[in-house]
Order: sequence, then C-alpha cells, then structure tokens
Amino acid sequence: MKMLISLFILLSINTQASCFDNAADFLMEHGNRSDRRLDLSNPEILEAKTPLTTERGTFLNAYPMDTVLYYNSGSFHSGYFREVVVLDPETCKVLNAYTVAAE
Repeated sequence: MKMLISLFILLSINTQASCFDNAADFLMEHGNRSDRRLDLSNPEILEAKTPLTTERGTFLNAYPMDTVLYYNSGSFHSGYFREVVVLDPETCKVLNAYTVAAE
C-alpha cells in the first residue's frame, strides 16, 4: 500500500513539473517581450466550464474540462503585463495563452 501511495505521489509531482516546463517553454518562445526574467506562478486549477476572465472581468474562454493555469508577470520599458498559459493537466499540452492585464 505504501508503495502504491508513493508511486501516485511521484507521478503527480512529475506531471506538475512537466506542465511547469511546458508553460515556461511556451512563454519563452511565444510570450510577451519582457525586461524581466520569467516569473511563473504556482499552478492554479480552473474547473470545467468556469469562465477565464481578465483582471477587469472580460470573458476570455471556458473550457469543457479542468485546466491548469500558470501566470507570468512582466514589464517592457514602462509598461506592465500579466499573462496566463492554459494547459490540459493530463497531457500538459498548451491549450491557449492570454494577456490578462496590461498598462
């Protein structure tokens, strides 16, 4: 039983690390240009059919399954932005990316 629990925990940690890597790689290649280094948040789960919105409440999308969100904050010259990468938690495939705040 302990072996089964240990295996489950190890697989969960490995999946989170893989999703983090996929999100970071995606933002490094396709994210907003920034004067600061990449600063990814901890993963957040967006439950199925829950709306994803900007910080001002503008609707972006609602996914039919649970998704994992990673946020990145950055700046370019005097502007600030916050972007999010949406991933499928089972495959860690990037589903979409949005800028959720900018000034």
